[in-house]
Amino acid sequence: MAKQEDINSVIQNLADDNDGKVTPEMVFDHAKDPDSPIHDEYEWDQEKAAYRDWMNTGRRLIRSVKFKVVRKTTTIECPVFTRDPDVPAKQQGYVDLQSAKSSEDTMREILVNEFIRARQLFDRAGAVAAYFELEDTLEDLKKRVDNVLESFQIEGRA
Repeated sequence: MAKQEDINSVIQNLADDNDGKVTPEMVFDHAKDPDSPIHDEYEWDQEKAAYRDWMNTGRRLIRSVKFKVVRKTTTIECPVFTRDPDVPAKQQGYVDLQSAKSSEDTMREILVNEFIRARQLFDRAGAVAAYFELEDTLEDLKKRVDNVLESFQIEGRA
């Protein structure tokens, strides 16, 4: 495995050579060279690589299944499947929301996980906003997400 500094350097050099832009294809093309510091980040056994891609496609397809929830005048498109909180982190597993609804603990855990992901996205967006010197615009939203997340976690302990 490459050190993060080597990964950063390769990708930054690729971007520097391309007017600040980089694509996954550029990174892959660079990694094809056995002397590249990121060469070992890729699976070069085509059978294993194909299987990994097929599993990623399966994950994408599972996440794409949605249903509509109508609440008063608002229609929400909601995923049918979400990460199963009862499956260990290193294993694959999705649960449909309908069956998860039968357990209050599972519902809470799913919501906590969703809000943790939302918070991580806000952190990423916050870093970009800070770079553009616009970070104040996200602070209120981050606080609201934190409050919701905290309320679900407190309810779970009660």
